[in-house]
Amino acid sequence: MNGMFWNELWSLLVPILLALAAYELICVRPLRRGVADLRQDLRKLEASMRRTARLVAKLAQAEKSTGGQLAQCHKRLGQLELRSDRPYEQAIHLAAKGSGTARLVSFFGLTEGEADLVRLLHGRHPSPGSADPRQSGARRTK
Repeated sequence: MNGMFWNELWSLLVPILLALAAYELICVRPLRRGVADLRQDLRKLEASMRRTARLVAKLAQAEKSTGGQLAQCHKRLGQLELRSDRPYEQAIHLAAKGSGTARLVSFFGLTEGEADLVRLLHGRHPSPGSADPRQSGARRTK
């Protein structure tokens, strides 16, 4: 009777063990590999997020610095505009330093004709053989 018990037990256990081994091979191992891959992807994403956070912090600092510089430029421009009761005097001053027509037009709101006249009367006089006097200060190409 004892031998028969063991035979019946083995006949029940062997298929169960084979089923468990097949389940492990077919279902559990691929899931474990998938989980390991997901963990590795998660580590990569976390590292990428840390790098991104550092970059965002640097960008925020740069934006803050640039914003301050922009505010200073805006304030200075306002001061210059307030002082600019006489744009022709300032245009004459820049023309005497050799500024071109385009610069006088953009800085002081002069028409191109006015800027040309200011340059003609008060600007540096072009040397013989030089290019258009309106282009003073610009690079000449051959």
